[in-house]
Amino acid sequence: MVKLPISDYVNNFYKEQGIEFTYRQQARLCWTGYSLLKEKINSLKEILEISDDEQLNQEMMERIVFEEKAYERFLVNNESGVIYTVKSKIKEDYDEYFASAKAAISYGIRNFEKGFRIDKCFLLDKYPEELTEGKVIEEVNPIQASYVYTSQGEPEYGWSYECEAGFEEDDSNRFENMFLNIKSPFGLGDIVMGPDWEYPQVVSTDYDAFYEVYEICERSTVFIIPEAADNCIRTDEVRPDGEFDYSHTYPFDLWKIDSWEDEKYWKILQVLSKAIKAGINLCDLSYMIYEYKKEH
Repeated sequence: MVKLPISDYVNNFYKEQGIEFTYRQQARLCWTGYSLLKEKINSLKEILEISDDEQLNQEMMERIVFEEKAYERFLVNNESGVIYTVKSKIKEDYDEYFASAKAAISYGIRNFEKGFRIDKCFLLDKYPEELTEGKVIEEVNPIQASYVYTSQGEPEYGWSYECEAGFEEDDSNRFENMFLNIKSPFGLGDIVMGPDWEYPQVVSTDYDAFYEVYEICERSTVFIIPEAADNCIRTDEVRPDGEFDYSHTYPFDLWKIDSWEDEKYWKILQVLSKAIKAGINLCDLSYMIYEYKKEH
């Protein structure tokens, strides 16, 4: 099996459950879980070498060909009216613009410690008339393609309007978008840590969370297909300012912990865990406390 971008804890959990991922499920986990575009593409190529799923193989080939072609085209600028604008990954304001992708990437590496985004755009006064489709210039989108980079200049993901995919990218039946109708790797009250987290959080959904989502969609009178984004669990936390918060969290790169270096915070986590296991909805409790403070 291809090396999957899941934590050792999650990997061992599924092994203990006797759950083996199909090639399609492996492709979905790789496409969703790997951070870098090259990791996503390389993992699909590895699965393609061993997969006997013809439909999946076609979908993976389509994705690989499109991503490689789109990024190659993004890097080439043969238009005098096209520029590359660079901005921080965490801010929306543009910083600088360049005539080449190479110069834009170099600038991003030197100036953005948290990563950056590059948009390939037409200058408004150079926008091709055949692309305006009768619209005034203020109504057109000058962005032709956009990619997000790490601080080291590695592309993570992107969008391309100058290169057509040749397939329906939003099709929920494709491997990139498929819902994993499997047991969640975490249960109520589990205290978990994530690769980019500063503090642990507490799980407030049970092991059957994904089964329940699937069943709700199946029973719905309105046609609903669960998708990849629905494979999330709720995790609760207490922020440094003492306020309660929660997140809809991608679970497959998390791991369960049974201790934490900050003993005071660990006691808070244990209280949250016991409350969740006792059936207390902390989101409801937090709202009730908020309303009570307003009235008193």
